Amino acid sequence: STLFPYTTLFRSLYLECRALCRMASQLGRRADAAAWEKRAATLKRLIHQHLFNPAEGVYQDRCIADGRFTEMITPASFMPLYAGITPPVLARQLCRQYLLNPDRFYTTFPFPSLDRSHPAYRSGGFLYANPNFPGALSQQAYWIGRSWPHVCYWMVGALYQSGLRAEADRAAADVLDAMSRSEAIYECYDSLTGYGNGHAEFMWSSAAVIALACQYY
Repeated sequence: STLFPYTTLFRSLYLECRALCRMASQLGRRADAAAWEKRAATLKRLIHQHLFNPAEGVYQDRCIADGRFTEMITPASFMPLYAGITPPVLARQLCRQYLLNPDRFYTTFPFPSLDRSHPAYRSGGFLYANPNFPGALSQQAYWIGRSWPHVCYWMVGALYQSGLRAEADRAAADVLDAMSRSEAIYECYDSLTGYGNGHAEFMWSSAAVIALACQYY
């Protein structure tokens, strides 16, 4: 692939730096805490500098080959919101423009893996046979339209971190309601019908259910 999920990677690294800073502080290691704080600040600056596409007004990943923006809006575009590093006004704007918009990401099973308005979007990923690992991983549209519970959890967190607390609670309830329509907790779901596909009894999906039900976002 010529694409790389920079926004997801750097969000994770930023949160890890913040966590290590807190750990160092608790241990009384002030120099280490300051060093991790500085690394987090650097990552925050670079995310805004290199991963925000001013032409589109949204965060986007870049192509490995030439560094150009992918021009695709995915949940990765909102990872900086989840990490709490996006300016509040911009964060709420992006939430309302994309995450809470039924024509973009607020589908029957909210927060598909690709903007619904993109021509490549496929709600169920063209599941043409019973999933058999690892064959299911190479099915057409595996990550261009299905909804993944753990990703939905991050998007609920993005709403919450952006100050949209009521909207986050409603989204969490809608995700759980959609999941309740299937007989198992699946790896992923059709974002328009809400029914499960992919592998059944998936552990990170189950973890997302617990986190959403406990409002741990």
